[in-house]
Amino acid sequence: MSRRRSSNPTKAVSVAIPERTLKRLNEHLSYEQSRSRWITSAIEERLDANQEKVPDRITDLTDSQLAVALHARVCDCGGLWNCVKLNVVKSMLPHAVINKEAIHQWLRDRESSR
Repeated sequence: MSRRRSSNPTKAVSVAIPERTLKRLNEHLSYEQSRSRWITSAIEERLDANQEKVPDRITDLTDSQLAVALHARVCDCGGLWNCVKLNVVKSMLPHAVINKEAIHQWLRDRESSR
């Protein structure tokens, strides 16, 4: 009788990490714990957290997120405050709080979700 195949087989990969990080990880794990399993779990947690940040539907966006997304779609100025297009977006969504941090956070979220 043959052995059952895994529905999600593992794949060996080689990655470079700083020695200090590897040392900390090895000190953190007990002798019985799997380093591969721990790293896989950490990666999955990070990916799941990033997925939760990006709304699935436009109705899930706050007014601020929507305003920043609209501005990014129509302009490539990077959020300059004297931008005419940014002022138009602000006028359409008067309850939106648009500040530099909101724009930079939206850009970071967008980059991490790609």
